[in-house]
Amino acid sequence: KARMSVRDGAVQLNAREVSLPPPDIDETSPISIQLPERICTADLMQKLASLLSQYHGPAPVHLHVLQSAKTSVIELSNDYTVEKSGGLISDLKVLLGRGCIVGH
Repeated sequence: KARMSVRDGAVQLNAREVSLPPPDIDETSPISIQLPERICTADLMQKLASLLSQYHGPAPVHLHVLQSAKTSVIELSNDYTVEKSGGLISDLKVLLGRGCIVGH
């Protein structure tokens, strides 16, 4: 909640109450990453593995590989479980593109 005022043509907002969205309660629910099959090169998969290992934690990772006629879902081994965080999501988007996280 905020109070808005206009003075000399400038808008000013004064916050009276600030609330944050609830944190992700289930840290062990899977994170789903989607990517087109055509970009699944050995080099990219090595970069993805390296990135995931930097965020090791309890959440399983599911890869949704988009093919022309179907989508294959691959659950990665426990070696690649992650801690879900804003940093991980940001790094995945940089590596794989903005639409890489299913449901995000």
